Amino acid sequence: MNLQKLTLKSGDISLRPLVRSDAAWLAALYGVDSNMAMIPGGVRNAQESARHLDLLLAHWKRHGIGMWVIDIDRCTQPAGYAGLRYVELDGINQLEFGLIIDKPFWGKGIGSKVSNLILDFVDSSLTENKTIAFIQPENTASQHLLGKFGFLYSRDVEHRGAKSQLWLRYNIHPQQ
Repeated sequence: MNLQKLTLKSGDISLRPLVRSDAAWLAALYGVDSNMAMIPGGVRNAQESARHLDLLLAHWKRHGIGMWVIDIDRCTQPAGYAGLRYVELDGINQLEFGLIIDKPFWGKGIGSKVSNLILDFVDSSLTENKTIAFIQPENTASQHLLGKFGFLYSRDVEHRGAKSQLWLRYNIHPQQ
């Protein structure tokens, strides 16, 4: 399976791998205070956005998984992005789940639908035993969302220069 070409779909939501032509949209997403309020480092300028896009694209190339753009039928702009990446924690490479939803799409159940799609993919297609997420302590919406999908608070950690909570989910792999 060529995971880099992988598209996930459920109902009116499609997830497609992030690509270079998403640069302008990503810079606009990263330039909105409310979108970035719970992301370490906050708002990013055009240069920071371009550097981050390079990192996200390199992750897809190196690992075959990464961030998917959230497209919704009949919408002219993406609703955000979500996905998976490997991060080092305690000297071990860990699978991290993350998402960012553009403010006009908040409160519409998109986070739940997208989380379900990606975590179903993790359970059915990957071999990692656990998935982690970093959440800002004041981000109760994300804590509630990930709790619905089996993530549990583990401990406080420093992540990208900010105090974060480490949340952990044990993946469910169907018997082979």
